[in-house]
Amino acid sequence: MSDLDWLLVGALGVETGPVLAALEGRHVHNRRLMSGRLGGARVAVLTCGVGPARAEQRTRSALQAVRVGAVVSFGTCGALVDHLDVGEVIAVSEVRFQDRCRELTPLASLRPVICQTVSEAVWSAARRDQLAAAGAEICEMEAFAVSRAAGALPFHAVKVVSDHAGGTVDPAVGKPREKNPLVIGRFLARAARLSKQDLLPALVAAVASGTTATG
Repeated sequence: MSDLDWLLVGALGVETGPVLAALEGRHVHNRRLMSGRLGGARVAVLTCGVGPARAEQRTRSALQAVRVGAVVSFGTCGALVDHLDVGEVIAVSEVRFQDRCRELTPLASLRPVICQTVSEAVWSAARRDQLAAAGAEICEMEAFAVSRAAGALPFHAVKVVSDHAGGTVDPAVGKPREKNPLVIGRFLARAARLSKQDLLPALVAAVASGTTATG
């Protein structure tokens, strides 16, 4: 059992890869969980896979392997409102799933937003409008589940906008719903780029600041 400052949980390898590459003194716990130093903080990084079930189960397992002071869900998200641009890094002030919600302490200096965790990706304009009308500003598939696994530990979520879920199609990527390998490849390439150039610096700054206020 390790004593660390943070557990950082991302879904996709393209999201966690830049963080893992930045770790100093990397130690491999298993194929999904590694630890080391990031921005001077002692962290573990978990690649949990996509979706609420995997996120909760694998975060619980990781927390049995490492002892941490706080948990962060990080990665890409879809914007449900037009005032959020692709590439913007935001902090979650409230995370929702179905009829449940949890208020969080947003990480300093980032725009606070309301996040809707979903079980299925938001493809349609009708679903986008429905979630936005209820107050959600972004959607993704893991944050609430990670927060459940974190239990009483301080929990935060920081995300980078990768697309406008159910909104205007980005000609540089296409329609992810088409399940076309080329479209998926373009999306993953964008997610990797945004995770490295935009999300990673914000994450390093957050963990280096030592912010572990209870959310």
